[in-house]
Formats: sequence, structure tokens, C-alpha cells
Amino acid sequence: MKAKKNNAFEYLNFGLSFGLTLVITLYLLYKGGAWLDQRLGTYPVFMALGIILALATVFRQLIGEIKELGQKDDQDEHNKT
Repeated sequence: MKAKKNNAFEYLNFGLSFGLTLVITLYLLYKGGAWLDQRLGTYPVFMALGIILALATVFRQLIGEIKELGQKDDQDEHNKT
């Protein structure tokens, strides 16, 4: 039972971490792009690039974390047998 509880907290932590990373990264790169657009008069070029870069970065990190979590689960299953 304790292993299931720890596993649930691990997934909760994973979800919260992903959500916060997504929101913060999107906000910072959106604002940075909007600032550049305002300075250079290129609205909405850098703002859109900031959003695309933020999404690509966050989902790249998400894929890496999912792979790591899957390897850990596989390792735990292997150790049980």
C-alpha cells in the first residue's frame, strides 16, 4: 500500500511540475517576445516565436521526464521479480 501511495505522490509531483513549468515558461517567453516586438515594431513575430519556443521546450522536457519515469517503473518491476 505504501508503494502505491508514494507512486501517487510521484505522479502528482510530476503533473504539478509540468503545469508550473508550462505556465512560467509560456509567460516569460510570451512577454519577452512581446517586448521585442514593441521595441522593433514587428508585432506579432517574436511573440509567436516565443510561444512556439516555450511549447517546444516544455514538451521536450515532458518527453524526457516521461521516459525517465517509465524507466524507473520498469526498474521497480524488475526488482520485484
